[in-house]
This record gives sequence, C-alpha cells and structure tokens, in this order.
Amino acid sequence: MNRSLITSALAACLFALPALQQANAQLFPRGNGLALADVDRFDMYVQILDWVDIEQDETTFRLSTLKEFEEQLAEVGIRRQAASRDYLVCALQARQQDNEVTYSTSLEYWQLESTGPHRLIWQQSRLAGSTARRFDAERVAADCAGVLIAEWQRWNNT
Repeated sequence: MNRSLITSALAACLFALPALQQANAQLFPRGNGLALADVDRFDMYVQILDWVDIEQDETTFRLSTLKEFEEQLAEVGIRRQAASRDYLVCALQARQQDNEVTYSTSLEYWQLESTGPHRLIWQQSRLAGSTARRFDAERVAADCAGVLIAEWQRWNNT
C-alpha cells in the first residue's frame, strides 16, 4: 500500500511539473503587466549607465531624477518603500553633441529574492531627444514614470 501511495504521489508531481514550468516561463512585458496588480509600494533607484559629454553633474542629476520620479509616482498612489522586494530601476543612457541630447530610458520592475537570482518581471524602454537646455531631471523622470503609470493603471483601480 505504501508503494502504491508513493507511486501515485510521484506521478502527480511529474504531471504538475510541466504546468509549473509553463507558469514561470514568461519573463518580460506584454502579459507581465499583470504582475503590477495590487502592488503600490516599491523601492526605487535611478541608474545612469552612460553619461557622455553632458554638461550637468551626473550625481546631482541622478538624485534630482530620483526625487522627481518618486513625486510623479506618488501623484497616482505609488509610494516608495525602502527595502521592498518590489524594485523599480529607471536606467538612463545619455549623450550630448553640440546643443542636442539623445537619451534612452528603461524602466525595469524587479522582484528581489533573499536567496537565488532576482527576477526581471517587466521592462519598458524609450528613446528620446531634446535640446541641452531642456534636458532635465523632470523630463527623464516623466519618461520612466509615464510608462509605469500607464501600465500600472491598467491593472489597478485608481
């Protein structure tokens, strides 16, 4: 009887395994916006990946962008919670040539794990340009916040 019970349990596990693998297979956009449902607290960070020939101070710009990013998200009910396992990264690459700045932003939603690898759940990127005078923290924060707010509002009643 024990052998029959063990065999049945093993068979059930083998049939469940493919279903679990399929459920975890999707890692990026489109359907993964659903992961934002009922999540309104995130830790947040602005990361500058490239800062080429930009006349502004990189550290000051990064901190100002983070402040603006937090404020824009707070307007729709998304708050910052330090050390949250739900983590937003607004990544920036920027290059200035003469009076023009070309830049890209990528907003990434990560779930941080205490053990094992962190998981990238959702990502949205944008490419933009502006005059050097108009390239500021508010503009970059709006690019990152805008894509998150649009997706977040699809899955949360506000």
